Amino acid sequence: MAERIVVGLSGGVDSSVAAALLVEQGFDVVGITLRVWPWHESDDPAKRFGSCCSPATVDDARQVARRLGIPYYLLNSAEEFERTVIENFAREYEAGRTPVPCTVCNREIKFGSLLHRARAWDAAAVATGHYARVTRDPRTERFLLWRGADARKDQSDFLWPLSQAQLGAARFPVGALSKPEVRDKARTLGLVTAEKPESQEICFIPDDDYRGFLRARVPGAFRRGPIVDGAGRVVGEHEGLANYTVGQRRGLGLALGRTVYVSALDPATNTVVVGDAGDVDVETLVADQTNWIAIERLEGPLTVTAQIRHRHEPARATVWPLDNGHVGGQVRVRFESPQRAPAPGQSVVFYDGDLVVGGGVISGRRAVFLISQRGTAGELTMRRLLAFIVLPASLVPTVAFASEGGGLISLDKSLIIQAFNFLLLLFLLSKLLYKPLMAKMDERSQAIQKSLDEAQAARAEAQKERAEHAAKIQAAHAEAQQIRAEALKDAADEQRRLVEAAKAEAARLVTSARQEMEQDVRRARQELRQEVADLAISAAERLIKKSLNEADHRRIVDDAIGRTGQKN
Repeated sequence: MAERIVVGLSGGVDSSVAAALLVEQGFDVVGITLRVWPWHESDDPAKRFGSCCSPATVDDARQVARRLGIPYYLLNSAEEFERTVIENFAREYEAGRTPVPCTVCNREIKFGSLLHRARAWDAAAVATGHYARVTRDPRTERFLLWRGADARKDQSDFLWPLSQAQLGAARFPVGALSKPEVRDKARTLGLVTAEKPESQEICFIPDDDYRGFLRARVPGAFRRGPIVDGAGRVVGEHEGLANYTVGQRRGLGLALGRTVYVSALDPATNTVVVGDAGDVDVETLVADQTNWIAIERLEGPLTVTAQIRHRHEPARATVWPLDNGHVGGQVRVRFESPQRAPAPGQSVVFYDGDLVVGGGVISGRRAVFLISQRGTAGELTMRRLLAFIVLPASLVPTVAFASEGGGLISLDKSLIIQAFNFLLLLFLLSKLLYKPLMAKMDERSQAIQKSLDEAQAARAEAQKERAEHAAKIQAAHAEAQQIRAEALKDAADEQRRLVEAAKAEAARLVTSARQEMEQDVRRARQELRQEVADLAISAAERLIKKSLNEADHRRIVDDAIGRTGQKN
């Protein structure tokens, strides 16, 4: 019996060809489209074509399935997609981070809930149109994730969160092909999606207006607040943290006479920090929520090439574990050369050539780290400034007394006057400048610590919700298995009932047929006796040349039949 594989048909050319290749390889293929969002038509006609969950997209997927001769189903996954992907998307933006919803969808939906359903349907795997490849290491028996053969279309950076179990049940049939080869295959097969353009927008925001989407869901993310420079000076006002991301330089609404970039977002104070290009060039970052694919855990420093966003040219870096190195932990990443604007919430993916070693989510602590570093630098600068002011001032009386004939330090009044001037100036600066500044810095540190505590609490809550979600999925899987077992039992009982009823009906029909046959035999015998009697009478009349009455006829026939029966 052929192995069954469920294919996620998005209505695009890549998933269509993925299904076609599996059919050619002899698999039992089932096409599935997930309705993850209540579709509405965009007001912009140019953005209507190919939008996620649109009737046209579903119709394309159905036509492909019909062309390939495979069963096709449309599944409503809107509720779980809302809970796992969209809520996370909105929550991350509200926290001043820039999420990657595709990674969450791949882990929680396509190779999460859909894979659970596929296994309940006796399917061995779920296939998609991703440009990536999976192999198995014969030595470690770990499943390995590789870049797609077409480097321009590679999507392995969206798949790094998949676990070993998920990778073992993942199929990427087009991963070894280039995009032109995929389109050529679709044309050869006459698939309706062969010339369909690629979709670039977030799948659940077909009009590409993610700000409008967020404004309706998390209006608090659009509270106005200050824009400050690296020194803490207010240089403008922003219209909500959700409008900005680290590295952004357009749409800031500032007229500073120079180009500035968003260098940090601070949700604790609702502040956007801007700086020069050098302020967003980073050599070191921290990532959490790590997942390891090529290795079981990170035991020590590891040299990799790290990719900090889709289409980013991977850069050489060293990764250190900040805990025990297991899945879900934290790492520090140090690049050999500064990288432009790694944004908290984005993925950092670690490669060894084309092999995906693992990945993580760039931590929000990096933004806090930048702000606290600025505070430390300011404190150091102030101390240097105090020394710069105090020391020359204290030397003035010394020089004056030395000019009167004493040495560099006179043992008469100069030493006392120097000490008095120094202490007086230090007291004044401490009261008027240093203490207020340090108090401000302490206040800032407390705000940063509060932000860290809130982030930690949010992470703990997210982990709790994830665990609860996993438990619900497990319970749903068990319930599905139970429903399947009960359905199989009911089907078997119904089959036995039908077979028994069929046997009983067959026996009844045989008995009825036998009875009818016996009646037909008796009827035929009676008719035969009557016909024989008539023939015998006619023959007897001709032989004896006389006419017989009815009684004579009957007697002669009975005698003849009796003798015939005795002979037989």
